[in-house]
Amino acid sequence: MNISVSYNWLKEFLRCKLPSEEFARRLSESGMGVERIERLGESLEQIVAATVAEVRPHPNADRLRIALVDAGKEVFEVVCGGVNLKAGIKVAFAKVGARVRWHGQGELIELKPAEIRGAKSFGMICAASEIGLQNFFPHAEREILDLSWLNAPNGTPLKQALGLDDQIFDIEVTTNRPDALSVIGLAREAAVILKTPFLWKPPSRPKKRAVSVFLSVSVAVAVRPFCPRYQAIVLDGVKVAPSPWWLQLRLLSAGIRPISNIVDITNYVMLEFGQPLHAFDYDRLEGKKIEVRTARAGEKIRALDGRDYELKPEMLVIADAKKPVAIAGVMGGEHSAVAEKTTRIVFESANFAPVSVRRTSRSLNLQSDSSLRFEKGLSTEGTAPAFLRAIELAEKIAGGKAAGKMADVRRGPYKPLTFDFDQVKTEEVIGVPVKTAEMKRILLALGFTLKKKGKIFSATVPWWRDHDIEDSRDLTEEVARVVGYHTLPSVLPAGVPPLRPPVPQLVLVDRLKTLLADAGATEIYSYSFVSEKMLEAVRVKGLAPIRLANPLSADFVAMRTNLAASMLEVAAQNQMERPAAAYFEVAKVYLPRGKGELPEERLDLIVACIGESADGREYYRVKGYLERLTAEWNIHLGLERPEDGERLFHPGRAAKILFNGEGAGAIGEIDAVVSRRFGLERRAALFTIPVDAILRAARPRAYRPIPAFPPVKRDVSFIVGVRKTYEEITTLLKGVTPLLTDYSLFDIYQGKGVPAGKKSLAFHLIFSAPDRTLAAQEADAALEKIIGQLKGKLGAEARR
Repeated sequence: MNISVSYNWLKEFLRCKLPSEEFARRLSESGMGVERIERLGESLEQIVAATVAEVRPHPNADRLRIALVDAGKEVFEVVCGGVNLKAGIKVAFAKVGARVRWHGQGELIELKPAEIRGAKSFGMICAASEIGLQNFFPHAEREILDLSWLNAPNGTPLKQALGLDDQIFDIEVTTNRPDALSVIGLAREAAVILKTPFLWKPPSRPKKRAVSVFLSVSVAVAVRPFCPRYQAIVLDGVKVAPSPWWLQLRLLSAGIRPISNIVDITNYVMLEFGQPLHAFDYDRLEGKKIEVRTARAGEKIRALDGRDYELKPEMLVIADAKKPVAIAGVMGGEHSAVAEKTTRIVFESANFAPVSVRRTSRSLNLQSDSSLRFEKGLSTEGTAPAFLRAIELAEKIAGGKAAGKMADVRRGPYKPLTFDFDQVKTEEVIGVPVKTAEMKRILLALGFTLKKKGKIFSATVPWWRDHDIEDSRDLTEEVARVVGYHTLPSVLPAGVPPLRPPVPQLVLVDRLKTLLADAGATEIYSYSFVSEKMLEAVRVKGLAPIRLANPLSADFVAMRTNLAASMLEVAAQNQMERPAAAYFEVAKVYLPRGKGELPEERLDLIVACIGESADGREYYRVKGYLERLTAEWNIHLGLERPEDGERLFHPGRAAKILFNGEGAGAIGEIDAVVSRRFGLERRAALFTIPVDAILRAARPRAYRPIPAFPPVKRDVSFIVGVRKTYEEITTLLKGVTPLLTDYSLFDIYQGKGVPAGKKSLAFHLIFSAPDRTLAAQEADAALEKIIGQLKGKLGAEARR
C-alpha cells in the first residue's frame, strides 16, 4: 500500500535539513521505498497573492473587464474575464514571465505583456486550473481563484502564502508495517536511519472543565474477540464548519477530500497516527447507546457513500439501541453522520480484528482508508493516543469540549511481546561487524526496550510493532536493514551451483513460446478470473466454473475453464490498433472436480488469428500455426468433425484436433454471435490444446539422409465432393505407393469449370526411390495408381 506524505509534516517530528532527494534516498535504502517526489509549488514561480483594487468595464468587450491589481510594491492593469471578479477580493496574480496553462488547457506558456481587444494587460488574474491548483480549489467555468480568506500581504509568493513550498513523497509501505502508514511512524523510521532526534510527544488527556450538561454514551462490546478495544467520548459545543487551510492542505496532499472540521479531524489523525477514527452525531444515536455486535438477519445500512448495503450475520457492526450506525472498521452510516447543524458528537477510537474487517469489506465490495489499515492489523494500544489527539484538535478548531467521562472497553490488560536478542548471533547473521552500541541505538530508537539478560538482552516490543515482530530473528532484521543492506559486501558463492534435472513441461513451454513468437504471434497475459459476461459468451460444454465467494469486482467472478474468453477479450480491446494480428497464451485453466475439492489446474495453449478477410483466411492462418507446432514435435495431425452443440465456433467451420489419432483439442472460426458479445468486429479463428497433449504425442525423429537421386514432380488436381476433407485425401495418398515421398496442397478452387457441389484440390506430388533415378514411366504409373485409388474410394476425378 502506498501513502502520500508531506515532507514539511514529517519535519515537524524530526530534525532534518536534507534536500528531499537525499532524504528519499536514505529512507529507501534502509526503510520504506520512496517511489516518487511531487513538488507542490513548482509551477508557481512569479505568481503572488494580490488584491483587486478597482474594476472597470472593457471598452470593446462585454465579457471582459479591466482590473487594477495591487501586488504589493506595484499596481498592474490587467484584462480579465472572470465571472466572479470584483473589487476588494484577493487573487492569484501571475506576473509577466510566469508560466500558466491558458484556461487550464494545453501546454504551459510564458506570460508577456499583451493587448486584448484594444486594452493593454500586464499579467493575469488566474483560475486554479491555470496554475495547477484545480485539485485544491475546484471551480466552475470562467471563475477566478478567490483567496479573500487568505491572510497574506500583497506581493507574497503564492506558494509561500498557501503553504505549498513543500514536497510530497509517494511511499510504498510493506504489508507487514501498518505502523508506517502514518506520518509519526515514518518520522520515527527516518529519525533512526538519519540518526536525528525524534520530536514527537504523546498527546495529553484533556483538562477537566466544568460542563453545564453532563453527557455520556454507554458502550457495550458483545463480541470482544472481534473488537479488543473500544473508546468513546461525548463532545459538546461543537461548531461544524470548513477546516482551516493548513488542515485542508494536509488532507489534499494525501489525496483526501476535505468535508468539514470534525470529519477532517478524524482523517487527519488517521494520517498522523495510522489509527482510524469516526465521529457520530450524538443526538442521532438512539438511546445514547453504542453496541459492537454482529449484524442481525435482514439488517441494512446506508453508508456514507450513499449506497444501501444488506448486512450478513457474520459482519461486525456498531449499533445504537435500535439499528446499525456503522460497518465496523469499514465505513460509517449516513443516518448518524456529522452534519452542518450538529453541535454534539461522539468520537470513536477502536480496534477491530483484521480478518473480520477484510471479510466484511470483500463481501460488500466496499473499501475505505480505514478498512485498508485495519486489515493489516493494528495494536490495541494505538487507540488512546489518536483519541486524545482528536479531542485536542476538536477543542482547538471546532470549539468542542469533553462533556462526560471517556468510555474505554477492552478485552483485557495489554501484555507486550518479549524476545531474546543475542548481539553476537546478530553480527554473525548480518556478516559484517556491527558494534553492540550501534545495535542498542537502533533498537532503542525504534522503540524497543532492552534489558540485560546474562550475555544477551531481553527485548520488549513496542506496541506499534506488535503485529510484525514475531521472533528474535525479526530483531536481527531490524538491525540489518537500518545498517543498510546496500553496505553489505558482495561475495560470489563458491563451488558449482547445484543442477536440477529439467522439467519436461517447462522445457516444452519455453520452446512453444519461442516457436510461436518466431512465427509472428504475440504473447498475451490475462487474468485467471472471468466475468459473468465472459462466462455467458463462452462456456465449455458440461463444465460449470468455480465461482468466487467474495470476488474483488464484477470482472472477476469465476475461475476460467478455458482460455477462449480471455483471448477474445484481449483481441477486442486491441482491434483498433491491431486489426490483423496473431496472439497466443500459455496459461492455466481450472476444471471443477467433486464438491469440496480443489479444481484441476491444467496448462493450456491457445493461438488465435484476427483479421478482416471474407474468405476464412483466419482459419487457415491459425491452422498453419497448428501444423508448424505438430511438425516441430513430429506429431501426426488429424482433424475430424466436432460434436454438435459447441457454441464457441461457427457450425460449419470447426474441427476436433487429433494427435496421433487421439483427441487433443479444438480448432475453428469463432461464431459471429460470440464475437459480437465481446465487441469483436473482425473475424477470428483459434485453436486450443492442453500442453500435456503435446508431451504425450511428441515422437522422436528418425534420421533421413538427403536423397542421392533426383525426384520426379507431378502436379494433379482432384475434383471431389465439397464435404470431402483434406485429411481423407491425404490419408489415402500416403498408403498407395512407397514411391510417393512428399506432397503439398497448393490450390482449392470452386467455380466455372467445376460441377456444382464439387471442389478442385491441386497437389504437388514428389516421387523418388532410394536406390535409383526413377524413369518417367515409373512415376506416371505410380500417379495412375493414386488416381485409381482416389476414384475408387472417394469418387475423385483427376485433372492434369
